[in-house]
Amino acid sequence: MNRRAELKADPAKTEAWLERSRATARAKAAAKKLKPGDVRSSLSPVSKRKLKEAEERGEAPPTRRRPRKPSFTPPSAEQRAKAKMQGCRIKGEHGPHIHPAHVTPRSLGGCDERDCVVGLRADLHRLYDEGVDIGLLEVLTPEEQAHAASHLGLLGALKRTTNTDWQPVERTQSRSVA
Repeated sequence: MNRRAELKADPAKTEAWLERSRATARAKAAAKKLKPGDVRSSLSPVSKRKLKEAEERGEAPPTRRRPRKPSFTPPSAEQRAKAKMQGCRIKGEHGPHIHPAHVTPRSLGGCDERDCVVGLRADLHRLYDEGVDIGLLEVLTPEEQAHAASHLGLLGALKRTTNTDWQPVERTQSRSVA
């Protein structure tokens, strides 16, 4: 029988185990000379010094700032409406799983205009953002293609929508002899 089964079977053993755990926790707190909820326990020496100085000046203690998450700007209402109305451009589906995907992401200069987004299914949107060619170029309207090119340039828009670099085609010179 394992330890957990023993404790479940005998309530007295369970209570004794809990009391030992509580006593151990109290002993550790006493060894650190901390009171429950003491803020100073988790502060670095520099932070403790700043807190002490603020208290001496009669100021409010400095607060710990949390690291900021990367900013995310949601699509505009017009862009969300366009994605909802058109559905997934690749699969032709409609529903709540359709996301407005930026053809040109905001980090690369995308904007709030309607032509900057297309509706994509959630899984296709994730793949597109990871750089997988999902065949988006073939379903973009000329206006959307032009809008992406206005942000990224012609080759940048091609790379973003197909995840391929442009490669020049070698031309062979053919001369007709007359």
